[in-house]
Amino acid sequence: MTVELPEANTATDEKVRSAPAPPDHARADQIAEDVYCPACAYNLRTLTSNRCPECGLDIAFIKSAESHLPWMNRDKVGPVRAYLMTVWMVVFRTKHFCLEMSRPVDEVEARRFRRITITLAFAPFLLFTLVLRFLRPDAFDAFVGFGGYTFAVAAHAAILAAFLTVTAVPYYVIRHPDIALDRQRRAAALTLYCAAPLSLTGIAGTLAIVGIASSRLYNRDVDLAFYLAAVGVLLILAAVTVFDVQRVIRGMLGGARRSWPIILRLYCFGVLAAFLCFVGVPAAVAFLMIVIHSAF
Repeated sequence: MTVELPEANTATDEKVRSAPAPPDHARADQIAEDVYCPACAYNLRTLTSNRCPECGLDIAFIKSAESHLPWMNRDKVGPVRAYLMTVWMVVFRTKHFCLEMSRPVDEVEARRFRRITITLAFAPFLLFTLVLRFLRPDAFDAFVGFGGYTFAVAAHAAILAAFLTVTAVPYYVIRHPDIALDRQRRAAALTLYCAAPLSLTGIAGTLAIVGIASSRLYNRDVDLAFYLAAVGVLLILAAVTVFDVQRVIRGMLGGARRSWPIILRLYCFGVLAAFLCFVGVPAAVAFLMIVIHSAF
């Protein structure tokens, strides 16, 4: 007895052979973007394990390419809370902040954060001048009388220019020929977030305003104490900003010893920028006002 086998369906067999293979579950957690090892800067792209093949570091916490900066999640938590959380992260959780160098960093958002920070840092100086005008008109007249209203405008312009210039210096200084260009760009973008401590200048402004109010009691000791406290807060905030930038530089280079040439260059350009702002800007404003007055 002959058993007839069904004819092979050539078209069906061809579809089966050409159909895509089922997804490989071993590659489901594969890193799809350029994520770098925080310890050795090895590119972890396409990696599926939880250990860096170069240095053996456990990189389970860094495998996600999604930014952990609160500022990047402000649509979920709200802009004000996201900003404050980012300031907290930069100031008090610097180690976690520097880990963002291993992930992609949005430079546009970093610049926006810096602009907001500079606005918050500059506002207390304007508020201090207004309070001085109304609470201590004698002191305000002495301040203006030193060089006229031109001096007042030049002083505020110099402060604003210093904030804009000094916070931008690290972005252009943080370069090294032995580091991948992409990693350098991420580190440079993070330095823009390092301006975050300057947003707390409102604390110094509050102390200075309290000093103005206390001076109306003609107690110069209390007055001077508040002014010195305000200056101290400003110096601390500046030191924290520099410290954060140094941590970013060391994180990019993978050590403190290699970072000193860049840090030294940072100090040199920073001092030069501050000098140009506090000397060049007032001179330019004074010259402009002289030209305007002479024209009229």
